[in-house]
Amino acid sequence: MERKLNRSLIEKLLQDTSELKLSFYMPTHQKSHPNHIREDQIRFKKGLQQIEDHMNRLNLSKSTRKKFTKKLHAMHDTIEFWQHQKKGLALFVSEAEVTYCKLPIEVEEVFIADADFYTVPLMAIVSSQEQFYLLELNQTQPRFFHISTSGSYRRRLVDTLPADKKTALRIDEFQQEKQYHATQRGNAMHHGHGAAKDNAQTEVTNYLRLIDNLLCESLPSSSRDKTMLLLAGDEAVVSEYRRLSHYGDIADTFVHGNFEHSPEEVLIDQALETYNSFMAQSREKQINSTLQNIRNIADQNFGNILQAARSGRIDTLFLGMFDKTRDSVSDELTSQTILRSKTAFTIDKIQETAKQVWQHGGRIEAMREDLLPRQANFAASFRY
Repeated sequence: MERKLNRSLIEKLLQDTSELKLSFYMPTHQKSHPNHIREDQIRFKKGLQQIEDHMNRLNLSKSTRKKFTKKLHAMHDTIEFWQHQKKGLALFVSEAEVTYCKLPIEVEEVFIADADFYTVPLMAIVSSQEQFYLLELNQTQPRFFHISTSGSYRRRLVDTLPADKKTALRIDEFQQEKQYHATQRGNAMHHGHGAAKDNAQTEVTNYLRLIDNLLCESLPSSSRDKTMLLLAGDEAVVSEYRRLSHYGDIADTFVHGNFEHSPEEVLIDQALETYNSFMAQSREKQINSTLQNIRNIADQNFGNILQAARSGRIDTLFLGMFDKTRDSVSDELTSQTILRSKTAFTIDKIQETAKQVWQHGGRIEAMREDLLPRQANFAASFRY
């Protein structure tokens, strides 16, 4: 069964009482090229073999083993399943069911059979989840989205957002005409937008101003002040929108390009890449500031950190799991971020520590290992 990556999924996995708990993570391709699908299927089959081998070593009935392997083989053979992937896949097998979720970040391939499901990567992703708005600026059909860094999104329909520039300007002229006549009848001073200038730049400016007014009117002030707005479009249009907008928090970066004829998924992928890269720099600065005051470093005081986790004293557990590398399944030429599971400590100890921090309301923060002080594998900030 497919599940969305969120807190409820993690809680469900942590509360599972099954004796059999198998976890398998693997990277996947977002682009459904036949070669990518074959590569993903081969990698999945390798994990499937590990799951079958482990089941054979346990005292499970043949019918139980067949029940789950049948489901897993069906997943492997379903081409449509592999045509709609994200950057990673997490699979969890118990006596009760097979659960999987798609991941917005590439993960290292790993198979874990333990007393608990291996949920550390999920915790790290969910703890860092943020939401933002995306406004695509084009002259035919501007689009507006509410996006989560988990990869989920929904297109928000602003009731009066114009379908295109010509329609927008006709509406604007009609509204100005109504405003003018109304103020004339009431002998009031006319506050229009000024005389229309017959040039293309003024039309673009008026169009963007109308979009901004309609957008800001449709959102509560709390959203405009707290939720970042990421813009998409060509540089000149984005620059002009920034200049005239009343929105409270517009990102300093933007998604370059004309996406007028692009599918939503292409635009969303570009927006996530842009936003995550932009926010990673800010997050690293915040983390570095926090780490300066950390009292315990994992490679020296692991026992202290685990004890503090069990007593609910840890606010944030920092894990050196992110790696920036070109050794990626992605076709991109630039370095990609991968969430790894290799550390100097055993995975079961990391899982136990992270589980305790999570259940006491703490955060799991994945970061590059070289950002941790003294090249530690993980560290913690304390509540008291």
